[in-house]
Amino acid sequence: MKNRKSKKRYVILMIAILIPVLAGFFIGLYSYNRYQENYFYEYMKNIEEQTDSKITGYLKYTTYSLEETPFYKEDVKRNNERVLTIEVYRAIKNYNEDKNIITYYFVVYNINYTKLIEIEDPTGEKKLLYNKLPGIYLSIEDKNNPENQKLELVGSLPTFYIDDYESTPEKDSKGNTLNSRFVKWYEYNPDTEFSNNLSFELIVSPDPENDLSPGIITNFDLTVEREERKIDTTNFTLGYDNDIHKAGYFSYVFNKRIWWQSLIAFALVGIISYSFYAVWTVEEQKEKK
Repeated sequence: MKNRKSKKRYVILMIAILIPVLAGFFIGLYSYNRYQENYFYEYMKNIEEQTDSKITGYLKYTTYSLEETPFYKEDVKRNNERVLTIEVYRAIKNYNEDKNIITYYFVVYNINYTKLIEIEDPTGEKKLLYNKLPGIYLSIEDKNNPENQKLELVGSLPTFYIDDYESTPEKDSKGNTLNSRFVKWYEYNPDTEFSNNLSFELIVSPDPENDLSPGIITNFDLTVEREERKIDTTNFTLGYDNDIHKAGYFSYVFNKRIWWQSLIAFALVGIISYSFYAVWTVEEQKEKK
């Protein structure tokens, strides 16, 4: 009889211990799944607030592999004042066993919008307005085959808006704050109908397709390759390929969320569970008497 009661007490004690452990585990599992969707934004926010760091961090997260050192970089200046910075990065966006295609990312930042207005309208009549920021476009021409029609790429914003921390000015000509100061982004996969020798023009214009004399910010030539096997990838770094686990999700969610949420659940449920066990023990002792 004593052995049976002893076993019963042992079983109840094990249950009292197991319940808070399971509570902590399931709360941890819930937390692990809950924050996956927002991790990319947390990942980007945790990168130091420097534009170039945000750019390489974004590329590392979203590509299979990348060249972290720019393939091309230029600080465009007018009268010894910087107008903007343009960088070109090479990356493999999606892995393919048969043939990896190189994507060229043209990134524009450190933008001086006042200088852009001066390039767009040398007469000085046009003024900088917060709701009419100058449009920046990338024009691509085949140097070996000029008869090929030029490509016009419109600047876009990546999935996560990257602030252009050193853009200027902070206010337009009427004193309104310029809130839309983000990095300009252009993706280009080399066209199979174009040669490898390309000429690029960065232009400022409200309508580049119909503008007969757009403002030329800068121009440069690059030799591009479409396939990975044709370039030296020694300096390429493996990216995270949009995989939150490769990008350190577990470490983030455990250190920021899981440990304390699971600990609270374990402690609260443990107190309740132990209270029931203590009450049961007292009642059992009374029965013995």
